Amino acid sequence: MSYQRLEKTFYRLAQLDHAISMLGWDQQVMMPPKGNTARGRALAELQVMSTEIMQDPALLEAMAVAESESGGLEDWQQANLREMVSDIKAANAVPKELVEALAIASNDCEHAWRSLRQDNNWRDFEPLLQKVVDLTVEKAQALNAALRDEKGFENDYEALLDVYDPGTRMKRIDPVFTQLKTELPVLLQEVMERQNAESPPTGQTAPVEKHRQVALAHDIMGVFGIDFDASRLDEAAHPFSGGVSDDSRITSRYDELDVIGGIMAVIHECGHSRYETGLNRDWRYRPVGSSMGMGVHESQSLFFEMQLGRSRPFIEVPTYSSLKPRTDRPLVRPFRRSPARPTWLLYPTLHPGQRFRGLRDHSSRRLDAIASASSRE
Repeated sequence: MSYQRLEKTFYRLAQLDHAISMLGWDQQVMMPPKGNTARGRALAELQVMSTEIMQDPALLEAMAVAESESGGLEDWQQANLREMVSDIKAANAVPKELVEALAIASNDCEHAWRSLRQDNNWRDFEPLLQKVVDLTVEKAQALNAALRDEKGFENDYEALLDVYDPGTRMKRIDPVFTQLKTELPVLLQEVMERQNAESPPTGQTAPVEKHRQVALAHDIMGVFGIDFDASRLDEAAHPFSGGVSDDSRITSRYDELDVIGGIMAVIHECGHSRYETGLNRDWRYRPVGSSMGMGVHESQSLFFEMQLGRSRPFIEVPTYSSLKPRTDRPLVRPFRRSPARPTWLLYPTLHPGQRFRGLRDHSSRRLDAIASASSRE
């Protein structure tokens, strides 16, 4: 019965997480700016409630009994118990006062970022971010102190890393960055030489209205199998994917002079959404049925964005209804099955020491295909 009690508790926690996710989506997409303080406090309180449930002494007793009786559980239940025990121990390592303080500081920092980024106002943003960093360091220290012996953390950073990518340690990450440090300069030179030998990328010289970009985004989401009876697309200051498996929320942002930026964000977030909606429904509301951390999550979103979204077969799909021809401007070949102008040339080029320069930086060719995209009536 102790295992079943843990399962019931984690079902409650899943419902609180659902509420937190939807309130967070509304905060990013719908909420008026002056509602941020109240919303931040409400979200913080929900996180405190979840922490208090996990720190209940009776739950710790049930956990100990469930571990002693685990021999009679099925394999997936034993895996679920292992994940529940891990979550409970981590929750008990961090004081609820710190949970609340970090939630409020993160909320205030993110909300301020939305307006300060437009003016590149680092001076006013820095103290808000520093507070988040300081509290996060406290969290890492608390996790390391409580769990280092059991999990083998070598420092505070590994304790925090385990929250986002369970099981990953610096001894696994350091060799990756060592290899990148050695190989990237050579690869960069090869890329630059190839780019210089090819014709310039296709450039966008005409603005594209936001509603036309949204129509194209919906078409692309359909190609990726997004179920619009269980998903929606909205606009936010920064693209994200959230919600739950039966109610997935995808957002992007749009620039009339940089169509590809918004579309690639949609494709990236589709990867997150398809991962979440594809999780085993028989294990819903249980830790064993949850995502496996940000490492796996980002692998799915980047697979969609960098592999599928940049492949020629995907780009040349001729079924995007939002790209149907208009009489005022012809629909040119890059969005058809034609080798005349490979549409992959629309993507950004690489410039050392700078961010990727997108379409707005290259105006040598007209992007009539997108400029003539018609919206859904």
